[in-house]
Amino acid sequence: MGDIAKVAGTIKLPEPEGWNPPKGQFNLPFAIELKEDWHIHWADMRIEMTSKDFEGFALAIGKSYEQWKKDGKPETLPEMKRYGEWPGEDGMDHFKGDDRNNPYSPSKELRFHFKKFPRTESGELFFDPIFQIELQKAGWYHLHYKNFRIEMNKQMLKEMSKTFNKATE
Repeated sequence: MGDIAKVAGTIKLPEPEGWNPPKGQFNLPFAIELKEDWHIHWADMRIEMTSKDFEGFALAIGKSYEQWKKDGKPETLPEMKRYGEWPGEDGMDHFKGDDRNNPYSPSKELRFHFKKFPRTESGELFFDPIFQIELQKAGWYHLHYKNFRIEMNKQMLKEMSKTFNKATE
């Protein structure tokens, strides 16, 4: 979970019970979909990406899985082991400032965490670099953060809001 100095706020969430918005359940089946861009649904979250990003993501996941299998599929490890990186960024030390802050990979490609959000041919952004909360016509909410979306009901949104406020006091 990181090098935590303090847990600034916590909300106990209900155990997943499938898709039932009136009960605050927004867990969709796992799915990977392509329409205007790629959507990967994981429980109540969705990440969007372009075809180029999806390809890099899929390659990194595949390589990570193969390495994990070679290691005997351990459930946990005593220390962090990086199983995958963005294609072309292999061997860069993400914890070392010089590597982490270097915008270019060894092959002189712009590194993943320096890429701007992709634009359409009209110049509009595919994914806005924003934080936004949307009330949906069906009555629940979408919380957008860059290319992530989380679905929730009004009560969960209120609880999250309280927790954000408490964390910043």
